[in-house]
Formats: sequence, C-alpha cells, structure tokens
Amino acid sequence: MQNVLPIVRGERPWQPQPAVLVGQVLDRRGHPRVGLLHHDNRIVLYRQLEAPGAEGVWAYVTVRPAEVWALQDALGPVAFNRVLERLYRNRNVTLAFAPDLRITKIRTQRSGSAIEATARSLQGNRLQIRARRTRASAAPVGTPADVEVV
Repeated sequence: MQNVLPIVRGERPWQPQPAVLVGQVLDRRGHPRVGLLHHDNRIVLYRQLEAPGAEGVWAYVTVRPAEVWALQDALGPVAFNRVLERLYRNRNVTLAFAPDLRITKIRTQRSGSAIEATARSLQGNRLQIRARRTRASAAPVGTPADVEVV
C-alpha cells in the first residue's frame, strides 16, 4: 500500500517534506494541528490525533475539493469534528509518529472506521516503534522514514 504522500524523517508533521506545499491551517493550538497540504496535484488533510494513547500520532488522508469545502463550512467544533471524522473513514491513511514534533516513523493502512480506531491499532505497535526509535534517531535528518506497510 502506497503512502498518502512522501514523508521524510526529521521533518515537522505539518510539512512532512520540503516538496510539499503547506496550505490552510484549520486548527492551531501552539502549532498546526489540522490543515491542508498540496502535493502532486492532490490535497492532503493532516491531523494530530487526540485519542488517549495516540500522543504524537499524526494522520494524513487525500481529500477532494468538495470535502475541503464541507470542512471549512462546518459551523462550530462539533460539526467540524464530525466532518473531520467522516473524511478519515474507508480510505488509505498514513500515520506518522512524531513524539517531539519531528517525524520518526510512518505506517499506511486502510481505515475501515473512524481514525481513532486506526490510532488504537497503532497503539499496539507503539512499544515496537519506541524500541526502534533509538536506532532510527541515529539516521540523519532528511532521509526517508522507515515505512511499515500493513
């Protein structure tokens, strides 16, 4: 399964590689948490997950312009989150592990339900990710992240 977009280890989750054009930030609390990226004529929605146990996990999904408009037109946080959840269902989702706001690991999978369920599936791999983090952090910044395809 191919990643939603190319991601480089050591980059910030809201700009996962230099060739990606950063678009509109839809939620910012200290740093961008939800926003749009543009790459190869595609729009990619990114989001920092807030589910318990998903700290440091970011999710990326390709969206269409009409879906972006629906997100921008959502009135209030409840409606915004409802649209956001819908956009992550039944799609290829790339998850990036960025515990210190620098990407260290990625994984792409098909999401059959809400993104929180996808994050819960990643929680089982967190110990494995942490164990590899020591080895991965030795790689120079700017090298492609290890890809774990499921």
